[in-house]
Amino acid sequence: MSFLRKSTDSLHFRFAVLLACVFSGFAHAANTKLTSPSVALSSPIAGATTTYTFKAKLRNRSGADIAVGNTVTLTFPSGTDLTNLGAVTFQGTLVSAANITKTLSTVTFSAPGSVNKGTQFTIVLDGVKNLTTPGSYAASITTGNSSGGINTGNNIFLYTIVTGAPVKLAITVQPTNTAAGATIFPAVRVAIQDTIGNTVTTATNAITIAIGTNAGGGTLSGTKTLTATNGVAIFNNLSINASGNGYTLVSTSPSLTGVKQRPKNTKRWHYKRPAQPRSVLARVCRMA
Repeated sequence: MSFLRKSTDSLHFRFAVLLACVFSGFAHAANTKLTSPSVALSSPIAGATTTYTFKAKLRNRSGADIAVGNTVTLTFPSGTDLTNLGAVTFQGTLVSAANITKTLSTVTFSAPGSVNKGTQFTIVLDGVKNLTTPGSYAASITTGNSSGGINTGNNIFLYTIVTGAPVKLAITVQPTNTAAGATIFPAVRVAIQDTIGNTVTTATNAITIAIGTNAGGGTLSGTKTLTATNGVAIFNNLSINASGNGYTLVSTSPSLTGVKQRPKNTKRWHYKRPAQPRSVLARVCRMA
């Protein structure tokens, strides 16, 4: 009896494994109908308008062909802008504007040519505006035959958006009112950014900070020049020795556009202990 039970259990296990492999194979076939998908961007910079070139090879299987007139849809991540999409070419043939439908992040067109199974195809889109946030993204493609069936499935094209060149500085952490002579808190952070405000994490420029509007005739003390780390300089030991309303700080770096904080008047603050001399908060104010 023990031998029979073990034999039966072994058969059940093998049958279960066989079913799992079969269904796994079905699922794989249903979801992977392109091979070697790739996408190249003429400019991968965040916010840039660029050309996307998609390439992939249809699997060598029945029903994987793309016929003339089949619909082809490319879907981009939300935030991609296809508003000013220009030319669309399929296998080197320009797609008629009348055969193109687009939304903000999706474009659908009728194939002007055919692609046989097992053959590589190329799609070129001009005038795609990249997302403004750097990172790794994926676009997908679907194609349908004349009866609306899907014959290449949802297939993923992976690509990367990067920051632009460093062009400007921005104060990303603003200080609050601080007592004269005390360390300015929170620490002032200055970021090196591209044209659309992304921090360029590879930038290591030297950044200098100084008083812009000297509302109380004070002197700025602390480490006033730092080398950016991951595109950011953190000034954590600054202080101004004299009180005043409307101090501003100015950050500069060679070849980059500097930035200053906008003054904003506030009421003076006093120590309440009569035996102590009056102390007024030095105002280091926010920029717009």
